[in-house]
Amino acid sequence: MAEGGHPTRRERQVEGRPTRGASASMAMSQNFIPPSRTRGLLEGERKFATVLFADIVNSSALVADADPEEANEKLLPWLQAMVEAIGGYGGTVTQLLGDGVMALFGAPAAQEHHAVRACLAAQEIQLRCARTDEASGVPTRSACGSASARESLSLSRSAAAC
Repeated sequence: MAEGGHPTRRERQVEGRPTRGASASMAMSQNFIPPSRTRGLLEGERKFATVLFADIVNSSALVADADPEEANEKLLPWLQAMVEAIGGYGGTVTQLLGDGVMALFGAPAAQEHHAVRACLAAQEIQLRCARTDEASGVPTRSACGSASARESLSLSRSAAAC
């Protein structure tokens, strides 16, 4: 703890809280670790983990005539649905990608059944995004993909899809 009883920047990042400068959409997740910090957390450790990517298919049609701030506001309900589904299965959102997310399961903290958790989160993303479509009256489609590997810094080997 830093002076005054407040957590240090390192403590915030390890606990999964956004650090200073994180955007409002990043702050919606208690499980967010900024990409610039993820490497340092995993460096030197070999973990078996699963990465999950999810995005809104053809989202450009939703935001074609919107400025960047309006585009973020339009996409926020779907991104929130994705982040909530990932958090519900113990995943850690490492990047918000405009119209999608990247998350880790089994890293930085080890988890049993991380690949299954990622697959269940992907199913939950599909359900939550469909509910968001109904509530907004805007038809979209979400797509998810995952891969598992034993890796130090990159999850690129031994890919296995759900």
